[in-house]
Amino acid sequence: MASALAWPAVVTDDDAVVTPNRLIVASFCLMVASFHFEMPDGRFHYQLPSMAAAVFMACTALQPRVCYRALSSPLLWFVAFFFAYCASILVHGWYIDWDMRRMVLFLIQAIFVFWAASNLLADDKVSRAVLWSFALASVVRAGLPLIGIGRTTYEEHWTGGERVSAWGQDPNFASTLLASGAIALVWLAYARPGTPRWLRVLTWPAVVVIAMAILDSGSRGGMLALAAGLLASVLRHTQRVTVLLRQMVVGVVAVVALGVAAMNTEVMRGRLEATTQGGSLAGREKIFPAVWDMFLEKPTTGWGPQINHHEVGKRAPYLAKEYRDTHNLFLEVLSATGLLGTIPFFVGLGLTGLAAWQARRGDYGILPFALLGVLLVANLSIDMLLHKPFWFVLGFAVAGKARVAPDA
Repeated sequence: MASALAWPAVVTDDDAVVTPNRLIVASFCLMVASFHFEMPDGRFHYQLPSMAAAVFMACTALQPRVCYRALSSPLLWFVAFFFAYCASILVHGWYIDWDMRRMVLFLIQAIFVFWAASNLLADDKVSRAVLWSFALASVVRAGLPLIGIGRTTYEEHWTGGERVSAWGQDPNFASTLLASGAIALVWLAYARPGTPRWLRVLTWPAVVVIAMAILDSGSRGGMLALAAGLLASVLRHTQRVTVLLRQMVVGVVAVVALGVAAMNTEVMRGRLEATTQGGSLAGREKIFPAVWDMFLEKPTTGWGPQINHHEVGKRAPYLAKEYRDTHNLFLEVLSATGLLGTIPFFVGLGLTGLAAWQARRGDYGILPFALLGVLLVANLSIDMLLHKPFWFVLGFAVAGKARVAPDA
């Protein structure tokens, strides 16, 4: 069994190290920066992240042996999941033809992003450029609504306050990406050697801006994801007990400060109190049991992608909506594909998590594990299966393992 899950060798004709083409790196940076600037209010048929991903994938054709040189074990399991996903579609059918084509296309894009990222991010210069692009885009995205650019507000009638986002973005998705950007920014400023002192000083105001944007969004999941990333960051590989204790103290203080700030933000305080006092999860307390029952009814092949959302709409009705998301990545996979898709997906995810943990001993340290922690916690309340940022982080985890020295 251990040999079946081992990392396969890189298949190349020689061991020469080839520098990725600058156009590929530039398009990669553009894609990860575009993650923050999706405008899902219907004004554009094609979203910027999807178009940027298409450009990136086209550019990878310039050096396919560099971008797709290694077939990692997680990739093989995720490809198996993709075939199970398509098989479930064929078995159960679909409601809306164009929507189903879009879902399959997005999943194909996501897996190719994972594949390319797991290879390209193993290059230190590429990873540095890409991570800085993502971190700086996070600061820009967090700051623009604060000065009124692209600002979108949602009135919270049940808990009070006003949720703030940008360009009609879902506050939960946006805050998850912002939390990831904050973790990446701190790591780039303090864990990388040679960072200028002035840049480290500027990092904290930037992190505060991102934290303010997350709190203003009213996203409980986004706040918990940021807290998870902060706590995961203290688990970096070290053999010195004093260093570990200092890291733990810093992490706990940061999480406590985040909690105090949340309780002093009207919209976040109201939503947290609604959860702790009334058990309200914005409808998820009804959706989750319904989706679990759906899985128990059809455990083998599930209900099929898209069809499962219509079934959720029937079992957990809300404002006469016929179509409701599962709001949970793991329940989405279970209900859409059953065990046929869940087993390969979870094996691939488990191997990726193991890679992120092992990466602590490498050049990227705790960052892959911390980012993965942010995304996994966030996906307890949202579903990012078809979203490229999720697969980008999975790819970074695999690349992080590749940066571990054999004798480390």
